[in-house]
Amino acid sequence: EISECDWSSDVCSSDLDGFTIIYPDSIHPFRARPLISKIFLKSDAIYNERMVDRTYSALNSLSAVKYVSVAFKDVGENTLDCNIVVNQDMPHSIMAEVGGTNSDGDLGVGIGLGYQNNNIFRGFETFSIGVNGSYEAMGNLGQLFNATEVGGSAGLQFPRLLMPGSTDFKRRVGGTTDLTVSINYQQRPQYKRILANAGLKYIWHIKRTRFVFDLIDISYIHLPWISEEFREEYLQPSSSIRFSYEDHFIMKLGFGVSYTNKRNDNQQTDFYTIRSSIRTAGNLLYGLSHLFDQKPNADGSYEIFNIRYSQFVKGDFDFCYNMRLTDNSVLVFHTGLGVGYPYGNATILPFEERYFSGGANSMRGWSARTLGPGTYSNPNLKIDFMNESGDIKLDLNVEARFLVVSPLNLAVFVDAGNIWTIKDYPEQPGGFFQFNQFYKEIALSYGFGVRLDFNFFILRLDLGIKLYDPQYALMSDRWRTEVSWNKDVALHFAIGYPF
Repeated sequence: EISECDWSSDVCSSDLDGFTIIYPDSIHPFRARPLISKIFLKSDAIYNERMVDRTYSALNSLSAVKYVSVAFKDVGENTLDCNIVVNQDMPHSIMAEVGGTNSDGDLGVGIGLGYQNNNIFRGFETFSIGVNGSYEAMGNLGQLFNATEVGGSAGLQFPRLLMPGSTDFKRRVGGTTDLTVSINYQQRPQYKRILANAGLKYIWHIKRTRFVFDLIDISYIHLPWISEEFREEYLQPSSSIRFSYEDHFIMKLGFGVSYTNKRNDNQQTDFYTIRSSIRTAGNLLYGLSHLFDQKPNADGSYEIFNIRYSQFVKGDFDFCYNMRLTDNSVLVFHTGLGVGYPYGNATILPFEERYFSGGANSMRGWSARTLGPGTYSNPNLKIDFMNESGDIKLDLNVEARFLVVSPLNLAVFVDAGNIWTIKDYPEQPGGFFQFNQFYKEIALSYGFGVRLDFNFFILRLDLGIKLYDPQYALMSDRWRTEVSWNKDVALHFAIGYPF
């Protein structure tokens, strides 16, 4: 790369791979090679409008770029001269936010402060760091308790795939490489928990298909304090669920794919979206434990740095179809399925990986995390998030949305689903999935909602009513023909559509 500067006019230029790059001042905002890697137009090539569009798309996707202009000039002899103008955006930004939080229907308030450098190494790399905190009111069945969280995170995103393989493929699909670290402290009446995480992720697109490859995702969960009441009820030596509330280590590998046939923001046509993912954890560590002939602990589990590690496989599938009925109405069908299976070094999924049902984005006739698993019934009528979780989740939803007058929309919906355990845990009677029984344990609810659609965000209020509740032993009691406002109705406030 050769650079020349006219210091009198404060203009620099450099030549590389057939490109002449002109900078408006003596400080180069972008390094030449990363800039050229996002340009799909080549010297002495036949004009191709698709390559022009790809160049626009690739350059505009960079956070350090404010706007792009590609202009052609006819210089005779069937030849075009191409000039590309890339304008730099603000290199630094500071963000502060205060707002409401909604975690599966539990409401609270959160604050955050962050800093972002959009071009830290002059190759369009994005560095971000932030801190956040939240206070949340959680509860069900007439009880209420508070939860607080404080955390921090840092990330570095490279606008290219930093992996071995075909250079042509990596350039064709673009993509990013994300490095992240975070730490989160949670305080609840039952326990205090610290979650530390680090990960390396690749993201790329081929047409309308998005791929995500988590090469490594490491988490360490530490519980410095647990209440005696919680320990006495859930963490006895004979309890299967206690492993979810002991210090543990998770080392995951994952791959996800999502596809939509939606071509643009025009909502006047039918479209669908498919998402699927699979994740595994602990296999490499389990292999190393056997390779080095490590001895298990008293519970029969292997450890790393004296910390038990989890081993499981987990897959998720989600399908959503939007059917346009009229200019002002749409019918949405949604199916969600998830299955997790612990094996090897684990007898139960970590609490962070288990499924929950009920809440603003699931079975809206139930409060968040209060349905299932299976026919499991909360015997003490108190908060029981630990036992009301499972390894299998099924959601089936139909929702009709009607525009009344912008931004007011109304909706009516029907939800079906539940969660189950993949093993027969004694602490969760009735929760075990059985092929000859599960269809009898699919819960049903219906209701209506109000939405304020401001395009850039959506406020949603849903009223869900139970129709079929599998927790009751008698079939006549499961069908909720006489609605009790205390037992059979749930109100949910949320941001965004449920699916």
